[in-house]
Amino acid sequence: MLPFIIQQVYGAIETSTIAVSFLSCNTKRGKQILYDVTTLYYNAQILHYQIPFIDENLSNAHKLLKNIQLLKEQL
Repeated sequence: MLPFIIQQVYGAIETSTIAVSFLSCNTKRGKQILYDVTTLYYNAQILHYQIPFIDENLSNAHKLLKNIQLLKEQL
């Protein structure tokens, strides 16, 4: 009976070791996912705040084009 119990103990130790290793990998992966999501969120915020500047530049480009066309017509 004793060898059977020892085998169970070794099996439990091996299972625990594998579980700890698995949890360690999941923790590292979870941290990496959190970092990636945070980075993407901040990049999205930056892009969101750049949209008004891009719209203003586009509007200014249209005004400039209109002025150049008027100058071309006036020679």
